[in-house]
Formats: sequence, structure tokens, C-alpha cells
Amino acid sequence: MKYQINKLIVEAQAKNELIAQLDLSQEMNMNAIVFQIRPAADAFYRSELEPWSYWLTGENGRDPGWDPLEFAAAECHKRALEIHVWLNPYRVNTPSGPSTLSPLSPANRYPDSTYRLEGNYLWMDPGRKEVQDHNKDVIRDIVTRYDIDGLHYDDYFYPYPSYNNGKG
Repeated sequence: MKYQINKLIVEAQAKNELIAQLDLSQEMNMNAIVFQIRPAADAFYRSELEPWSYWLTGENGRDPGWDPLEFAAAECHKRALEIHVWLNPYRVNTPSGPSTLSPLSPANRYPDSTYRLEGNYLWMDPGRKEVQDHNKDVIRDIVTRYDIDGLHYDDYFYPYPSYNNGKG
């Protein structure tokens, strides 16, 4: 029961913080927000393709008991704000991320397409067809199930040679 109580507190706090940010956005006459929903081949939304995000519960794959994207989209549209979602297509993990990944993680499903670098950095190989197909499936899933107004695909954290002590 302790986890359930803490989970409800975390959910209520997250919703209240998001509502406060959206109210401020509306007061400032903004017309859109960008909401990160896939920081590391995981999900801030209900998905059968990827695990729930570590950043929601502290455990990769643990269901937080609510759907942040569904909530955010509804709250944005109540305020006449567009919601654009942001996905990181290739990053799977970082040193500050989970020590264990869910079996649903693409790194576990496609180990031959996963690069492990120093620390706990994991990246998917964008040149591999299975990674491309997986990312297309993820995008298709999001745009068909959620009322979003835009989708942004960002490879900023791809392991360029300047990362990982010059190795890449």
C-alpha cells in the first residue's frame, strides 16, 4: 500500500505542475507547447511497443497508473494550446538512467542494433532497418492514438565523436 500512496502523490504533483505551466503558457499568450514523450526509447504514454519511462516511476517499464500524454493533450486543448510531442529516436540510456531496462526496451529486443558506450550510454543504430521500422511503428502508434498537433524527431544526443571521450 505504501507504493500506491506514493504513486498517487507523484501523479497529483505532476498533474498540478503541468497545469500550472500550461496556465502560465496561456496567460503569456503562447499558442503551443512541446512535450517530451520519449526521452530514451521509453514512453510518457501508454505503449505496447516501448516500456514506460524510468523518469515517471524510477523503474523502466513500471506503469505509473496514468497516461501523461493523454492528460497533457486534453489540458492543452482546454486552453486552446497546441501540443507538439518530442521524441528522441536513438538514445536508449544514459549514466543517469536506469540500471536495468525492461524486456520491452528496444535495446533488449534489438541487441545487434544497440551500441553500448562508456558509462551507461546506449544508442540504437539509425542505419539498421529494424530500428527504422521500430521508430516508424512508434510514430504511427502515437499519431493514430493521441490528439496531438505536431511531432518533432530529434537526434541531438546521437553519439558523435565528441561524445564518449572522443570515441564514437
